[in-house]
Amino acid sequence: MSAIKPNSLSKFTGMLSIAPTATPTSFQRLGSVTGLAGNIEISDTTEIRAQDTGLVAAFTDLQGSIAGTFLEVFDLELIKTLFGGTKTDTAASSQSVTDESVTGWTVGTSFALTNKNADGTIVTSIDVKADGSSLVLDTDYKTLIDGDGYTKILPLTSQTGAITVDYSYTPNANEELEITLGNYEVPSFVVKIETVPDSTGKTRTITLNSAKFEGTYALNFSDVSEAKEIEGAEFTFTGEKGSTVTIYDEKL
Repeated sequence: MSAIKPNSLSKFTGMLSIAPTATPTSFQRLGSVTGLAGNIEISDTTEIRAQDTGLVAAFTDLQGSIAGTFLEVFDLELIKTLFGGTKTDTAASSQSVTDESVTGWTVGTSFALTNKNADGTIVTSIDVKADGSSLVLDTDYKTLIDGDGYTKILPLTSQTGAITVDYSYTPNANEELEITLGNYEVPSFVVKIETVPDSTGKTRTITLNSAKFEGTYALNFSDVSEAKEIEGAEFTFTGEKGSTVTIYDEKL
């Protein structure tokens, strides 16, 4: 019996992201996913047998997929990515935040503000303060936007005082997605599971370089107040014939 190889155990937390095959580096993080699995499947095995010598060769269709469950089933941006449609956003009135507390101010390490504009732009009227004194944009800090549309502050100078931030943001009052049912060209994606780095900082990834969404996207309604589990939308991205699955496991 072989010894257990700790780094080969499935003990990592995975993050799911997809990118259009036309722009394979423009990944979109898909959050609140459970049951992530990268699958390699054998199907439709054909055996060639000779009458005198028996089995000569066996051929199979090797398939790959990435599957799991989306918990945020009413993520309209995700649904639009998968099925197309026309999305309409109705902006709410601007909201003001005063003295949002910041834990940790490290030069060169950005942090995100708690609230964001619905359109994914940088929030307005930003006033970053140290012990109540305003810091200077592009001298003491820069503003950035992350892939999820949150505004980030990047410290440029060291500060010893308590850091707080004032700003204004505009959320959506409502969102609407209209999908036309009928003939639809299924989009192709690069699909990737990437581990959240552990204490050693090592990375593990599983990547399908060309895959399509398959199955039913279920918009479930669950009464969790009755001690029921949240019902997510199960998904499968299946690799297209001739595509590749790449498994990366960082050792050092």
